[in-house]
Amino acid sequence: METGVRDMLDARKQRGEREAIVYTGDWHDSIPRQLILDPQLTPTEKLIWQVLRTHASQPGKDGAWPSIARLAKLACVSRPTVQNAIDVLQAARWINVMRRIRDDRGAVIGNYYLLHGKPLPIHETMVIAPNYLQFLRNLSQANGPSKKRVKAFAIKMLQTLQQKVQAEQKQMNKLDELVEQMQVDPESKPTPVSQTLQKEADKIRDEQVATQLGKQKTTLVWPDALRGYKKKAMTLLLDAPEEHRQGILHAVGKAKNIRNPLAYLAAIIKKAQDGLFFDETAEEEQEEKKQASIIERAKDAKEALERHAIVTYKGKRVIGIDSALFSFENGYSCNIIRDGGDNPDDIVIEENTHDSG
Repeated sequence: METGVRDMLDARKQRGEREAIVYTGDWHDSIPRQLILDPQLTPTEKLIWQVLRTHASQPGKDGAWPSIARLAKLACVSRPTVQNAIDVLQAARWINVMRRIRDDRGAVIGNYYLLHGKPLPIHETMVIAPNYLQFLRNLSQANGPSKKRVKAFAIKMLQTLQQKVQAEQKQMNKLDELVEQMQVDPESKPTPVSQTLQKEADKIRDEQVATQLGKQKTTLVWPDALRGYKKKAMTLLLDAPEEHRQGILHAVGKAKNIRNPLAYLAAIIKKAQDGLFFDETAEEEQEEKKQASIIERAKDAKEALERHAIVTYKGKRVIGIDSALFSFENGYSCNIIRDGGDNPDDIVIEENTHDSG
């Protein structure tokens, strides 16, 4: 081995080659180039696939599926991180769970997995794993901070599939037009797998829209321009950051002379996605909350004065309060809202101190 490496280096030196990567290991254990370059996967997810690969036998032969605990130990990560990585790899179609293995009593003792050298095409996935879309839908509804990555990835995969289906459908529509023009027998038209995917994608999208409409029916305030387009508008609004949705609707409501409200809504959503949307509604709501909090604190301070407790505002002794108007010992007064007060803690009440004067 040592002699072979030296001969190789000497040969490269004679050819004037200076920089290179030379693999001296077993080629049968190489890692797919596509996995390393996959921009959708994190380093941890790529590492978990590689650890799984080390437990596989020859192609087509059964290998040992390591436990979550063993994977966590080998990859130096937590068990939830391993499970999330496996979910993402399955969503990305780098692996597939085929069936559960049960013992004589019916208890689940393991799964039968397929580990792929590249992401399995969607049409093949739908054949060997018919519940793949349902799996993505379940992941897209996962809750909890630890599932944030998995949920976002599943939603992205669903959206990508939907876009592919829509693109395919457009091509098929054009083909249908050509077929009709050629007066070909309709029974000879192709029936792509995309029809099944289209139905599933539309179903998932409709459920998402219905769920969001149900949740935000009482919380979202719809402008008059969109009242007749709620379902279509909600479909568009799902792609907008949740914290800006009301602000986006508010912006549509403030606009004048809109010929196409849905197109205008889509344009504002695109701005929000690019981080270019200024949410006036959020600013107004935040300011209203600040003022309400200060006024509430002022009411407490007024009651404290009636109990002869000492009240100070920004370090100055308060002798009288009328709504948000504070009067001080030296004859000075100010409106704390207009004064720019933004912190209720600026008002201090000394409950245990009494003023006999």
